Amino acid sequence: MLSLASTRKLAKLLPMLASDQDGEVAGAARAIGRALAADNLDFHDLARILIGRSEGEFRQSEDGDARPSHRHADAPDGPPEDRRFETRFRKVLQAGKILLPSGGILDCRLRNRSANGALLELASLIGVPDQFILRVPSTDEMFGVQVIWRGDREIGVRRL
Repeated sequence: MLSLASTRKLAKLLPMLASDQDGEVAGAARAIGRALAADNLDFHDLARILIGRSEGEFRQSEDGDARPSHRHADAPDGPPEDRRFETRFRKVLQAGKILLPSGGILDCRLRNRSANGALLELASLIGVPDQFILRVPSTDEMFGVQVIWRGDREIGVRRL
């Protein structure tokens, strides 16, 4: 839940993202990340909270935390367009290995995962093919994946 203190910090930091100074924007983004982490949240959680608030699904409690409004007991949590009964993603921080078709190996970190995919963070996306084998040493798993989207240092993958 987003505390009142973090909400107030975010209200001050979000307008700084509109600056035309790149350093100020980067600093504000990092500060927003820290404010969210203080409440055990990340940017994905913030997006879900904002969507919920815009649709009237959250209310402010007496202690200042944002909480979901009362809903039917069978209704899953989350924004209306994503009402799945199973958890979509589970936050993790696991080491991973990308096994390239050429025999090379790239290190990565799994940031979150679901039964069908994962979010991988890499130092560089150079040389990452559209399909590869992902190995998770901590759970001794290995499976084929396909890249669904690419960011600056992150990729979203789907299990094959």
